[in-house]
Amino acid sequence: MKKSLIFPFLLVLPAFSYAWVPCMPFCDSGCGGAALQAMGTSIASAMQSQASANQQLLQSINDTTQSSVNLGIDLADTWTTSTMDILSALDARTSKIELAQTMQIKGKEYATDGFNNVFTQALREKFLAEKVNENNRIFSVLSMSETGEIGANAASSIKESYFKSHQHAEAVASNQEQFGEELTPGDSSFAVNARLTSSEDVYKGYLIACEKTLSNDELNQMQTLVTYISNPKPLPILDHTQNLSSKGQEYELKRRLYNAKSQMISTIVNEIVSHRAQFSSPDIVQSYVSRSSTEPELSISETFNSLITGRVSSDGWYLNIKILNEVGLQREMTYLKAEENALLYMLSQRREWRNQLLASIAVEELRQQIDKLKENSM
Repeated sequence: MKKSLIFPFLLVLPAFSYAWVPCMPFCDSGCGGAALQAMGTSIASAMQSQASANQQLLQSINDTTQSSVNLGIDLADTWTTSTMDILSALDARTSKIELAQTMQIKGKEYATDGFNNVFTQALREKFLAEKVNENNRIFSVLSMSETGEIGANAASSIKESYFKSHQHAEAVASNQEQFGEELTPGDSSFAVNARLTSSEDVYKGYLIACEKTLSNDELNQMQTLVTYISNPKPLPILDHTQNLSSKGQEYELKRRLYNAKSQMISTIVNEIVSHRAQFSSPDIVQSYVSRSSTEPELSISETFNSLITGRVSSDGWYLNIKILNEVGLQREMTYLKAEENALLYMLSQRREWRNQLLASIAVEELRQQIDKLKENSM
């Protein structure tokens, strides 16, 4: 270590001080001392120079160290700043990307809303168009059969005339019952004369078979004729004293049975005649509804006959059917089916009346056979 420290000093010494040189023969004793002193001085000067160089070197090392520290600090600051700049740049870029993504999402959202609105509006318009088309198909002129208008106008009149006809038949039956219960034994000849003096119009039996509406006079004549036919010779009512005997009681029983049979027949005929009475308004008559009478009002029989005959005999009905669409034809079928059901119901009533008459005829035949058996047994 010492050798390494001495070596730099030797570099700065003059050439003559590199080694000790013995004195020459010609040197005196003062020469060696002066040389040693000069060497010491040189060494001291070299040591100071070396110390100064060391100090400068240490200062340089310190400066270098401080520079390194400053460099590290500067590098750290620069790296931090750069990193922060990079992070700021990345944050800015991220914000831009996020903004771009947000704008893209918003754009897709608006586009989706717009598409949904357009699609919804298209579906709504399609739905409305279908409903309008369906309504036009159902409620247009081509779907409105004229029969529906006629039926609506006739419904209340037909219902009213139907109930009135039954009420009228019951009222006539009540009068006929009174007719069979009002005679006494002394009134028989008077009753016969009263029937003989009746107008010949009373005996027009063909009126019951026609479909036209009867006038009020014709209706009264038909009801009178039914009364005469069903009970041509009313049995008189015996007084109380005559009914006390067995023969009187037997007579009263036969009289009541006879009047009941007459009443059964006349009631059925009264229903048929009452269907010719004027109880229905003629306001239903339109293009293809015809009339067979000139009376101010219609009967049930003429009402249905007018509808049926009016169709098959009027070109207006065929033309109306020809232009109807499917809905109109289905409605027409519904109206016709309603009329068919009404006619079938009236037909079922007549068949019931027919069965009642047949049953009464069968009972009468059985009674006659019983009477014959009684006569033969006697």
